[in-house]
Amino acid sequence: MRWRREGNGGRGKPTVATVNREVACLKNMFNMAIKWKKTSRNPVREVKLYKEPKGSMRVLSWDEQKALQIGR
Repeated sequence: MRWRREGNGGRGKPTVATVNREVACLKNMFNMAIKWKKTSRNPVREVKLYKEPKGSMRVLSWDEQKALQIGR
């Protein structure tokens, strides 16, 4: 899976957010399979998500603010 190796700046190690999104996706897929009566249980139901660090706030420079205002 090339995107796994090349994603995240080529470090090869997924971020906490990536792991959380993939676990959430698996949970949803199993819940849909239960709804469609393809399985009777969700093996990832008990898997807890990691705590994610709060995102950093970026402040725009004056030039960036001006560019946004004039629509460039």
